[in-house]
Amino acid sequence: MHGVIAHAVERDQTNGEIAKICSVSKSTVKRAASNLFHFGTTQLNRGKRGRQQTLNIFQEEWICDLMLGRHTLLADEVTWEFFDEWEFVITPRIVYDTLKRHGFTRKLLRRDDEQRSQILRNTWQ
Repeated sequence: MHGVIAHAVERDQTNGEIAKICSVSKSTVKRAASNLFHFGTTQLNRGKRGRQQTLNIFQEEWICDLMLGRHTLLADEVTWEFFDEWEFVITPRIVYDTLKRHGFTRKLLRRDDEQRSQILRNTWQ
């Protein structure tokens, strides 16, 4: 099917015509044509399913430890701290996704901070 799409794209057929010929959706044709244009092939070779992960487990743990220590940090500040430590640029979205994947919420971070605070621990007792 990808070969048929590649030949049809080279003949300047519309996405609708190609979709009818191949019995696929227009979005599938668009994706294959985009891959052909950018990468020279209609389908990318992937070892795993889905998008490639940008961070390894050590980097994710570093982000989580950083947020546990200073829960008031903003995602932009975490990206700069990350760059200083790893010399690797990430986006705030990666920070949000990493924290969500590890079950972090603002409530959890606030509770952890309160437990570490000596003054607040004394008021609990």
